[in-house]
Amino acid sequence: MIIHDLPPVLFCRIFHWTCPVDLIHYSWTCKSAYAAVQSYNELAFDLNKHLSKYFSEDEVILLRHVLGLTGALISGSTALQLFERVNYPESDLDIYVPEVYRGFVPECLRDIGYRLSGRPQILGNFQDQADAGLASSESHQRGILGVYDMKKKQCGTIQLISVNDVPIKVILSFHSTCVMNIITHNAAYSLFPHATFQQHRSLVLKTPGIKQRHARQKYIERGWRMQYRIYIREILNPRSDFHACWRSTSDERCWKIKLNPLQDLPQDDVEENHWGISYTDASTAKICIAHLKTRICTDNQAVSRHVFSQIVSSASS
Repeated sequence: MIIHDLPPVLFCRIFHWTCPVDLIHYSWTCKSAYAAVQSYNELAFDLNKHLSKYFSEDEVILLRHVLGLTGALISGSTALQLFERVNYPESDLDIYVPEVYRGFVPECLRDIGYRLSGRPQILGNFQDQADAGLASSESHQRGILGVYDMKKKQCGTIQLISVNDVPIKVILSFHSTCVMNIITHNAAYSLFPHATFQQHRSLVLKTPGIKQRHARQKYIERGWRMQYRIYIREILNPRSDFHACWRSTSDERCWKIKLNPLQDLPQDDVEENHWGISYTDASTAKICIAHLKTRICTDNQAVSRHVFSQIVSSASS
């Protein structure tokens, strides 16, 4: 019997244990296989389901509007779990917020029942620092200004990470490549998908931090192999995720999962960002920034509360 002739509940279970590249290849075999894989993808990469620990479906729409209005990004283990199709029960939701919006985003979350928990951690340690390998002094070097825990009864913890620059600049300073995945209001992006999800390899990057070993160990325990150096043939291979070249978030090496479109929101600014990987003589990797773009209010003020109130009223009507 052909896989796609099975009941959906069965072929979805089989597809769950199939690596992304094999799923793509299988979908090319015939129209029925393509339809089956597309049906599975809609379930496996459903953002509403993925964020159900934190939000209702209507609240996910509100969150996406907030991300679109502010240029904030979801990253850390939450973004990785979406691509990997797994669930880490102990993880939090990390949202990287431009400093200009650090007052607006918490207010939006308060409107749906979240409250600040404990004192804000200004340049301090935080629970999910293992995802980014951040400690207090290194946080400042990478653009982290503060971390704010927000909690809601019977929901997961949200960590708002205030940054003084473009959020993706902080993400490009993570300890290794396996955690360089982001979710915007329009799509999810994995920057090194073949190495991360097909090969379960993570290239260790030259970034400051005394807690990097603990951060990497966390992902070793989750199944990733850390590579401190790679061979010159891979550095020079144009098909490798770790090829020494300039990159962008919209290039062919990235894995993009489009979300259901929302009206009245801009395109993703992240697709206009450019960076590259460079190597020392010892084949130690480092991310180099070429061009980063973000959306900042022209009047230097956060988005109006009235705007979000209109979104809330529209979603609940």
